[in-house]
Amino acid sequence: MKQWISAHILSAEELRLEENIPISNQEFFLSLSLVGIALAFFGIIIRVFGA
Repeated sequence: MKQWISAHILSAEELRLEENIPISNQEFFLSLSLVGIALAFFGIIIRVFGA
């Protein structure tokens, strides 16, 4: 799953340069948690300004 997400975020040109992206579990979960926090923060801002 980590490799799939990492590979699909990169463009096809970058993927040709490096096929396998080494990423530790800690880095992977940190990235996912940061994305979740950013989405939650964005949702709160939209709710505050939209209401």
